[in-house]
Amino acid sequence: MGTRAVAVAAAAGAAGMSGEAGLAGVPRLLEDLARLSEDKDSADIVFLLGRDETPVYAHRIILQARCKNFTAAKRIGTAGNPTPVRMPHAHPETFRQFIRYIYTGMIILQDSGIFEMLGLAQELGIEELWRSCEEHVSATLSPGNACALLTAALEAQERVPGTYLNT
Repeated sequence: MGTRAVAVAAAAGAAGMSGEAGLAGVPRLLEDLARLSEDKDSADIVFLLGRDETPVYAHRIILQARCKNFTAAKRIGTAGNPTPVRMPHAHPETFRQFIRYIYTGMIILQDSGIFEMLGLAQELGIEELWRSCEEHVSATLSPGNACALLTAALEAQERVPGTYLNT
């Protein structure tokens, strides 16, 4: 099975800073955002995933900033009363990894869930993750993992993507 870690690097010149000094706070920022991605108390949206409707909490403002295809749901949630968004086609563990990527820009891509991750990236409009998933398949495809990738592709194809706006 192929596994690759992917991270999106911040452009030092983008904020008018140069070199290491411009990135000095990035590790702490990523730690803080990773913690925020797991904070149920301040979340204002809850994704109900799979047939069992496993909850995964998030923050609408982060999703709107990072996901091109994410728009405000019909009802505005608040901390303690998050807006539910049902995604019966999503596996909870893959979606948790997706949310962590949204918050931190880091992910470990694995053959077994690569096509589901690709589908989430397409559905919510995260082009750099979509490209990373495609590159993962191209870079890791071999006779040894071709069957695993085919199985993952067929499983992803069987799942019918719903729309995240059906709340």
